[in-house]
Amino acid sequence: MFALVERTISGDPQARTISPADEDTSIEIGDVAGSEIDGITTISFTWTVSAGNIPVDLSSGAIALNAAFGGSDALVRHEFTDRIGFSVDFLSGSDGGESLPAADGDEPSSPADEDTTAGTGAGTGGNAQVDGDDDAMSAASSSCPSSELPGYSCVISVPGLDRMRLHYISGPTTGNDAIPTLTASEIRFAVEGATSGWVGIGFAEQSGAMAPSDCVVGWVEDGVPDVRPYRVMSRSISPGDEDTSIIITDVAASEVDGNTTIAFTWNVASGNVPVDPSSGIVLMNAALGGSDGLVQHGPGERSSFLLSGVGVNNDITRYYKAHGALMIIAWLLCIPAGILCAHHKWCLKGIGTKGLWFQIHRGLQVVGIMATIAAFGIAVNKFECCKTEDGDRHKPLGATVFAMSLMNVVLGLFRPGTEAPRRWMFNYAHYFFGYGSFVLAIPTVFLGIFAYDDLTTEGVSTWVVLAVVALAGLGGLYVCMEVVRWFMGGDDTRKPTPSTVQLTMPVTSNQPQPQEVNGDKWKGAV
Repeated sequence: MFALVERTISGDPQARTISPADEDTSIEIGDVAGSEIDGITTISFTWTVSAGNIPVDLSSGAIALNAAFGGSDALVRHEFTDRIGFSVDFLSGSDGGESLPAADGDEPSSPADEDTTAGTGAGTGGNAQVDGDDDAMSAASSSCPSSELPGYSCVISVPGLDRMRLHYISGPTTGNDAIPTLTASEIRFAVEGATSGWVGIGFAEQSGAMAPSDCVVGWVEDGVPDVRPYRVMSRSISPGDEDTSIIITDVAASEVDGNTTIAFTWNVASGNVPVDPSSGIVLMNAALGGSDGLVQHGPGERSSFLLSGVGVNNDITRYYKAHGALMIIAWLLCIPAGILCAHHKWCLKGIGTKGLWFQIHRGLQVVGIMATIAAFGIAVNKFECCKTEDGDRHKPLGATVFAMSLMNVVLGLFRPGTEAPRRWMFNYAHYFFGYGSFVLAIPTVFLGIFAYDDLTTEGVSTWVVLAVVALAGLGGLYVCMEVVRWFMGGDDTRKPTPSTVQLTMPVTSNQPQPQEVNGDKWKGAV
């Protein structure tokens, strides 16, 4: 089969099957011939493209086309993988645009390929392959895996839930047989799950939280699809949670070989969760269940993740990791080690040059502050997309720690001499900002780890172990050094070093002194 594709479809989607009654003699073809040799079928004909229902201008360049074949003679339905859409520039004889390959045979079937009726949403999905020159195709990007389903630009495996895949395309885009026309506030989804039960996705108000959120859940029971929008306010959903303010249209669903797929267009301007596709990142939930209906999913059958216009945003995850690693290096290693060095400088007594402890202390603090500045810069420039409860607590604490650490740097630049009359003021301020920022940094680091746990599905056990080991190691070292100092009798280089002073003073005696008379010495009073 070979067909010209009408670029813009108005009204209801086109029919998805062909019958003998659909023969159209206004489409002029001539010089028809055909053959079947060694399992290869070939047809040839001359098509008068000025006739028929679709206006074709060969001089316009690429022409949108569909092609398909079936496994038997007559008008029987083709298989899911036996069709494709593409475009050709007939005047130049070249391929006029990209083609979107059909799906692998072992992938879950698209709802567009099953002859199902619409669910509770309005309309049904289409089934023709998108042409390579269409807006939908141009929305695909090398930054996201291209979907093999007709009309969808991207596909992802749901992070942490490999049994689910999500196909999507954001509007605005021109419709075709595969998908309807999408406005700027609409996203077309096809949700595949390896289950004979229900599948669903939702927009979350806070990452990692099932509630509150808007979601769409669907299944196919006895051949009848049921796809509905719900407002989630707790850890369960009931029929009473259906929310018609969440607008979904062009709904379809299928269940084939234990795989359930639902497809729908979601008007993200509707509902209760504000979603701006142009912002780049959307907080999402996904889940599936083992049976039809609103039944509880299993513990390993849900996921929360970030979705961007080009797929899962792996870049933001890398920035989270870089920020966390820099802060742990700064506040659980370098800066506390520098504090420990200053507090127990007696350990370096007699080692190396004079003031060695100060050089080590200053070097560790400089490295820690530089790591803090780098991590803070990452947060300011990259962390604008998402909000979590732990993140809301982490942010002001982190800003406070950053400000206090910079204040200590300024104090160090104007440090008075050891004999200066105001040295005591510097010492108190230095201790306050130094110890204070370190104490605040400990809960700040752990809140950051918990916020990262809310935003990803990777798990944070490694981060927690690193933080605990670093703190425990430094804490254990501090205790050991305190014990050693106690056994040494409280030795501390802050105490004055004993020194020997030689005093010279006149001595007056009450004894009579020898007198000299005529050169002879004698004792006695004169």
